[in-house]
Amino acid sequence: VVDPDTSHHTYFPLALFNQAQEPPTPMVEARALWVPRWSYSSETDVKNIVNKAAQANFNILFFQVRGQADAYYLSQYEPWADRLSGALGQDPGWDPLATAIDEAHAAGLQLHAYVNVYP
Repeated sequence: VVDPDTSHHTYFPLALFNQAQEPPTPMVEARALWVPRWSYSSETDVKNIVNKAAQANFNILFFQVRGQADAYYLSQYEPWADRLSGALGQDPGWDPLATAIDEAHAAGLQLHAYVNVYP
């Protein structure tokens, strides 16, 4: 804007500020799989699920870690799931959630654990 009395230019700071902003980060497409607890009972199962998801170009896994008052992770509140060892509460010797996290991150996938909140 030019001031007619002084011939000075006045700039609107907002216009300059808007030009200085970085462009927005593009959104990443979500290509997700839902992995229920009955899809795995061994470390090999978890590794195969993650590998197949990565090969199929998925980028997110929703991984169930609690079913019916049992846990598929080391928990101080819930017993180990019987599907992992054959007996409710018996330590299977591996942690499905820890394995899934490690394998997913190594394959470049996000992993989100989900639980059933009712027994």
